[in-house]
Amino acid sequence: MIDTVPMMAERGWWLRWLRGRRGLVTWWVLISCTAVNGVAVGYGSLWFLNLSLSRGDYLISGGGYAAAAVVLMFAAVGAAGLRGPLSVVYGSLLLAVVLVALAVRSFMIAADYSPGASWDSPWDGAGGVLCLPWTWPLLLCGIVGAYRLISERDRHTD
Repeated sequence: MIDTVPMMAERGWWLRWLRGRRGLVTWWVLISCTAVNGVAVGYGSLWFLNLSLSRGDYLISGGGYAAAAVVLMFAAVGAAGLRGPLSVVYGSLLLAVVLVALAVRSFMIAADYSPGASWDSPWDGAGGVLCLPWTWPLLLCGIVGAYRLISERDRHTD
């Protein structure tokens, strides 16, 4: 019988794909979209309401930045665990550090405002980042990569 899809018949074809040239492009497209989305939610929540900013607006901003940073940290762990390109690991960590700094800044500004009757929370900003489909493959790769790193470490200690 002729195998019509020889690449899928082999075990681990997706790992080789993620490590190849197309995988590198895929990693960077997903990482770039997540970083831009984090900035769009974080900065956009402040830019659209420039005249009447409140504590809740800065909380939404910080939540958007922080959620994108967490997703990018998952991407770095996933790339390391799946033995992806080092540029993906270091690049996503660098972007995550920048987004963490922006989140801390937003949360510090929000702390200067008096708590009012605002219903806005950081989860509103995080939802704006996590609802988009390109974040989920990065989170999934992060979970699988962390599992592979842990199981590889346990194999070497036995």
